[in-house]
Amino acid sequence: MLGEGKYLKQDKLVYRVLLPSENASQIRAYEQSANRKLQRAHTLSKNTPTQYKTTHDNSEIRLLMKRNSIRNSKLYGQPIPQAI
Repeated sequence: MLGEGKYLKQDKLVYRVLLPSENASQIRAYEQSANRKLQRAHTLSKNTPTQYKTTHDNSEIRLLMKRNSIRNSKLYGQPIPQAI
């Protein structure tokens, strides 16, 4: 359904397909969730002892680049609100 621009959402005990005008809020929710998860991954990576990381570990840089990509994205011309 996502490939057709449709999202199935549960409202109480009923499932419904979001209207196209409601997709923006769902996209925003996905991006905020991804941002929070990337922050947790970065914290874990930063606090993992170096002896347990591979020799050329660049995970912290990749995580920061992904977070910056989400922060700099715009949805329908509007900046994405940042997660707390």
